[in-house]
Amino acid sequence: MTLPPDRVPRRVLVPHAPVLVAGFREVLWLHPDGEIEALAPADARSRVERETPMLCHGPATARRLDMPGFPALDLLELFAFVHPARFCVPTPRGLAEALGLPAPASSPEACVTLATVARALLEKLAEEVEDCACG
Repeated sequence: MTLPPDRVPRRVLVPHAPVLVAGFREVLWLHPDGEIEALAPADARSRVERETPMLCHGPATARRLDMPGFPALDLLELFAFVHPARFCVPTPRGLAEALGLPAPASSPEACVTLATVARALLEKLAEEVEDCACG
């Protein structure tokens, strides 16, 4: 059975990258394999020097880790690119709400939410690129 073109799921490649959530009380690292690890700020600083994480609001995350900016896949920047001039509270909860996704109720859920946000934004971008190419 062949699906009509508008029903064929898009293949979207999400970066195989960890997710970093640095709150005021805890720092969590979601490995690409799904394991969530709590880190001391010093351990998180060491990790971001070796790996490029996905996160929400790079400058705020760097401040919470008491370090200068570092390379990251900032989903807040991706949101601004996909939805220019659209307001979003610069938190995992804010991104989820702006995209109509369930809001996280805890820091571990915020990690998973950011991975979901990445997929949703990349799917939306793929849809818009496809619409431009076909129209």
